[in-house]
Amino acid sequence: MNRVGNIKSMLLVAMTFMQPMAVNAIELTRDEPATLIGTQVTDYKFYDMKLGLTHREVWAILKENPNVIGVIDGANPSGMYIYKVNTDGYRGNAVMHLAWAPREQGIGTITLLQSGSESLKNNFARLLTAEVLDESSGFRNAFIGKPDRFQVLLNVPSRNLQHTAYYYDKIGLKVMHKRSPLGEEIELSIAKPDSM
Repeated sequence: MNRVGNIKSMLLVAMTFMQPMAVNAIELTRDEPATLIGTQVTDYKFYDMKLGLTHREVWAILKENPNVIGVIDGANPSGMYIYKVNTDGYRGNAVMHLAWAPREQGIGTITLLQSGSESLKNNFARLLTAEVLDESSGFRNAFIGKPDRFQVLLNVPSRNLQHTAYYYDKIGLKVMHKRSPLGEEIELSIAKPDSM
C-alpha cells in the first residue's frame, strides 16, 4: 500500500471512532438502569412514545400496540391521555399524558401518572412514590440525584392544597408533588431541557 493509501486508511479509522456513539433509548416499561444521572430525557421511551413525536407518529404507534389506547384531552385538544388496556379489553387507568406545545410539531412534555406506575419497571415506579421526595433516600440520590431547584406552584393552606415542582435540570425531569384533601399524588414529567 502506498503512502496515500495509508493516510486514507488512517483517516477512515479515525473518523469511525470520532462519530458520536448512538445512545440506546431507555424503555421505561422494560429497562432497569442503575441510574439516570448522565442521561437525557430525549433517551427515554414509554410504550415507544418519546419526546418529539408528531400526532401522526403517536397514532401509528398506538395502532401497533394493543396494550394502550390514546384519547384526545378534552380540556386541551393538543394533548392526549394514554390508557392501559385491561385484560378484559376495556380502557383501564391513564398511564401518561402527552402534550404538544402550540406551534410545535413534536411532543414537548410526557407526564407519567401515578395511576400508571404498575406499567413501569421497579426503579421508574419508585419515582412515583413518596421516596422521591425524601432527601435522605439513598435510592433517589443515586438514581436521579438531588433536585436542582423547586417551586411551589399552588399553595392554599385553608383548603390543604399545595403543588410543588422539583426540577432535575441536568436530566430534564420534573417531579410534581400534589397535596389535597383527597390525599397526595406524584407525577413525573419529562420535557425538552429548554422547556422546563
